[in-house]
Amino acid sequence: PYNYPNPFAPRNTSTRIVPNITKSAAIKIRIYNFNSEEVAHIQQAAFGSADTIEWDGKDSSGRILADGIYFAKLTATDGTEIAVKHVKIAISTK
Repeated sequence: PYNYPNPFAPRNTSTRIVPNITKSAAIKIRIYNFNSEEVAHIQQAAFGSADTIEWDGKDSSGRILADGIYFAKLTATDGTEIAVKHVKIAISTK
């Protein structure tokens, strides 16, 4: 998986996460800070192999996160298989 743009500035834009899955699945994304604390989560019930997921750089309370490195844990399930992938996301307002 990957995201673009990376880094991104949440005050001006969002980033798109591309899971690179081969078939339709339900996707759950959890965003963690450098201290391994969960700061945000995204769920998408139906997700096709060509779809992307947009993240605005905000935490679960709607606040814009500080500059830094964040880690996204993607969990995809199609009902029979579960796949877990990771992607590094940078937030920079400079």
